[in-house]
Amino acid sequence: MFGCDAVWERFLPAAYEDVLASATQFPPDLLSKKAVFLHLSRGVLLHNGTQAHWLDQATGGVCYSVAARGLRVVWGENEQYWSWFPVRGSRWPEIAHLDAVCWFHVSGDLSCLLPAGAYTLSWRLKLNGDLSFQGSRGNYGWSIRPVDFSLSLCNDTQASQTQRYLTNEPGISTLQEQLPNLTPVRLVNDDWMEYDAGEIIVEEGEKGADLKFEMKEIVSAAWKGGVMVDGVVLRPTSLAQAIGQSLTVAELQERFLQDHEDHEGYEDYEDDEFDEDDEYDEGEEVAQELVEVEEEDTTAAAAAAET
Repeated sequence: MFGCDAVWERFLPAAYEDVLASATQFPPDLLSKKAVFLHLSRGVLLHNGTQAHWLDQATGGVCYSVAARGLRVVWGENEQYWSWFPVRGSRWPEIAHLDAVCWFHVSGDLSCLLPAGAYTLSWRLKLNGDLSFQGSRGNYGWSIRPVDFSLSLCNDTQASQTQRYLTNEPGISTLQEQLPNLTPVRLVNDDWMEYDAGEIIVEEGEKGADLKFEMKEIVSAAWKGGVMVDGVVLRPTSLAQAIGQSLTVAELQERFLQDHEDHEGYEDYEDDEFDEDDEYDEGEEVAQELVEVEEEDTTAAAAAAET
């Protein structure tokens, strides 16, 4: 019974065949529903390797991720403003590092098939605190205006909008707490943070959902930089809440002060072993690494809860 197709099919989303058909890497011979489930739980790449789909192995929950390369980054191809390189702890082979812009705007869309339930979309970001990093000024310019996060279906239903100052420096706590819809944030591995842009609800059955989302600060016209964008993750809300450690405004400020007391800067983020001639789409290996990062974040969250 453990290997019976009728048992394992209950753990598969109804549209799993469509996912396999659109995968960028050709799936191996999948002779049973158990093999299909295990293949999908290891993750598959979609859309020329800029998106990933996987099933949570414990719950069968449907998850998606979009790499920074799969997003619309204003001025993203201009090396004067943005850089692209690998970073330790990221989900994807390369991230987008903001060097300096006054018009900060990153957006994207995602078409997916989702079973009934609640799903949270999270931006995966990291602030660069190393002043020696590639001549960087560290992170700056984020205390003038909060960043706007938005999520909605493409028909503009289930729209949500939140705000948050990306910096946690002294003096920002009061401003954060005054924001009417403060973006929740969770600390995950290697100082990466996940900012929850909002939630969508699939009420019944398995439906196609076309999402659009954006993150921007275009009001102040102040120069800003030092943020790393790994991409976004869409997962069941119950799973999102189990990833990382939710932090209050006061806890984030305490971390900021502690980091600046203990360290003059962070380690160099660049991976010396990365070969720039490597192809971006590494197929099944990249998909597997995405799921492994998810598992590491979940394990870290469980360990933090126990302490």
